Amino acid sequence: MPIEKENDFICPFCSLHCDDIKVTNKNNNFRVTNISNQKCIQKIEQYNLNKKSIIWPKIKNKKSDFSEVIKKAKNIIKLANEISVLNLGTDMGSIRSMLSFSATHNACFDHINSQLFFNTMNLVQRSGYMSTTLGEVKNRSDVIMIFGNQIIDQHPRIIEKFLLPKNSFAQNVKKRKIYLIGNYSKSILNNFKHDKRIIHINFNIELISLLINSLNDKTYSSSLKIKKNIFEELLSNIEKSKYSVFMWTGSDFKKSDNYQTILQSISNYVLHLNKQSRAACLPIAGSLGDTTSNQVATWLTGYPARIKCSNNFFNHDRFSYNVSRLISESETDLVIYVNNFYREKIEINPKIKNIILGHPQSTFSTTPDIFIPVGIPGLDYQDIMFRTDNVVSLALKHIRDINLPTVKSIFDQLTE
Repeated sequence: MPIEKENDFICPFCSLHCDDIKVTNKNNNFRVTNISNQKCIQKIEQYNLNKKSIIWPKIKNKKSDFSEVIKKAKNIIKLANEISVLNLGTDMGSIRSMLSFSATHNACFDHINSQLFFNTMNLVQRSGYMSTTLGEVKNRSDVIMIFGNQIIDQHPRIIEKFLLPKNSFAQNVKKRKIYLIGNYSKSILNNFKHDKRIIHINFNIELISLLINSLNDKTYSSSLKIKKNIFEELLSNIEKSKYSVFMWTGSDFKKSDNYQTILQSISNYVLHLNKQSRAACLPIAGSLGDTTSNQVATWLTGYPARIKCSNNFFNHDRFSYNVSRLISESETDLVIYVNNFYREKIEINPKIKNIILGHPQSTFSTTPDIFIPVGIPGLDYQDIMFRTDNVVSLALKHIRDINLPTVKSIFDQLTE
């Protein structure tokens, strides 16, 4: 009878990359054993193999072997004039090989969430902003404002690990105040209903700049659509704070026409607060290896995304090399998708040739020309990923054996 072995697990499935998780592995079926956060457990265990998992490479939905698929993929690449590589989330080693391939084949390289990153970069390039780290938040902050609805959903353990930890070096966590400013679901709020340190302010996030400007002016406005006593309590706690932190995630503002104004107002308020105390911004990146992709691409090319190699140099253009736009407007004739973590359907333009390197649970809007199942870093092989605040890299482990290749190994073969 197989022994159920317990393993240390560094989670690759959100940008916190928690390193205190333990899992058991029996017949390559893994189970989280030492945490109680059900959302987090679900995010991890959904990558267990099941009857719908695709563990064999396919050419036009017909099962094939790896050598035949690689040969077919090389032929498609050879015939392509404009190649685009779209990163839907992977590890450091894989990105290095993807960039090497892009250099060899003069391909565009982009990340699916690059627009969210550039929205923040626009602020940095225009005026700069004062940022902090999760370690600083954990140990020093006393008032934290979380704007938007998705941070806790995407990062289920962020409160227990960093915002209200059991241990904090310099700050009495029992006195910390956390404001959830947005329209949070009842399921999330129920987890914190007995903790008086966490205060929910039901709020239209499109009005964040108005709220920030009202706090800055110390003037209540009925246009905020919150009660005056709530506004005054928030203002009082910020003014008494020795270290306030303002957090958000870009995915909350994907459809907003007001995002740049919101970010600028937060940044300006943080600068104002720093005249008398300490305050900082902390954007939280998504769960698709956004930070890892940006870091590695910047080291190797000088640019984080939306790049193309020509004449042995990588060039950057936010419009011309936006791979999502190239796909939707059919301005490329081959797209290679890389997907270690993405759980939504991969949107395929049937007019464009495509090769997908994806985890076994990958789903598609239409049948891909070639699908190559690949292992998942942290489960099926070792590699490195970067935490959302850019200051910590974590070495992912190998805890199961399902004999799938890595993204790196496939791109190395395609580059030959």
